Amino acid sequence: YVEFVTSNQLFTRIEKVHENRQFLLSTWLFGEWVGPQQQNRIAEALTLTNHYSAEAKELEDIGPNELYLIKTGCVERWLGDQLVKTIEAGDFFGEENLIGKGDASTFTYWTVEPTSILALSNEWVSDIPVVQWKLLEVYKNSTTVQKLGVPEQH
Repeated sequence: YVEFVTSNQLFTRIEKVHENRQFLLSTWLFGEWVGPQQQNRIAEALTLTNHYSAEAKELEDIGPNELYLIKTGCVERWLGDQLVKTIEAGDFFGEENLIGKGDASTFTYWTVEPTSILALSNEWVSDIPVVQWKLLEVYKNSTTVQKLGVPEQH
């Protein structure tokens, strides 16, 4: 096995999938009820972006068809000039776009410290009912909170 992995230069890929899968297992969204095969496919599909600035900086590359998981650091979610939620490591954002009820301009997202973010295309979560249910639950809670004008709880 080691010879095969070495000769085909697969070690880096296997290591990345393992690290991403361990992260997914530690999250509320993907930690339960997602089968090992799906976890592996999702872990392989994740794209890492590092934001190194310790100063507040708006995330401008937020896509409308992606879910974002905070690997390290934190991101602030803003609605206009109101801070709605601080999203920390292990949590996610972008659910408003994935369930088809938002648009990319509804919120703005800011990093306020060095942060690593994993992006996942909607196609990878659209066929996992428990993940869709959790995304809908979070979205529903956040829109209720927005209507009341109260910051979201962690």
